[in-house]
Amino acid sequence: MRMIAVLLAGLLVAGCGLPRDQRGSLDAVRGGTLTAALAGPESIRESELRHLEAFAQSVGARLEIRDVDLHEAIDALEHTEIQIVAGLPKSSPFRHVARSRTYRAEDGEIRVWAVPPGENALLIEVNRQLGPETQ
Repeated sequence: MRMIAVLLAGLLVAGCGLPRDQRGSLDAVRGGTLTAALAGPESIRESELRHLEAFAQSVGARLEIRDVDLHEAIDALEHTEIQIVAGLPKSSPFRHVARSRTYRAEDGEIRVWAVPPGENALLIEVNRQLGPETQ
């Protein structure tokens, strides 16, 4: 019985500070720079930019947009050179990134934001910004 209590106490201590980012993305952007790329058609870029600006403001960051194609953006995301790719279609084939809740974009399509894999605290903040999930 004592062994179980020790194990449970260890698990509770190990769980402190969750959720956390493997590479500290959220801590790095707080009061710093949030680097993002825009995906999706031109018709939604302005609204996605507004959402990104609101998110950057909510974490006290300055927003920097990288003008790169989608594959370059996903590669930069995987290497944590950027923190967000906004406006990905829900059906996006990029499954090796962390994906936000779904939301309905200005073009009527269901979309997601992507963050680097393992950056759970950042993903939770992104989900708060995007609001309730859309089906």
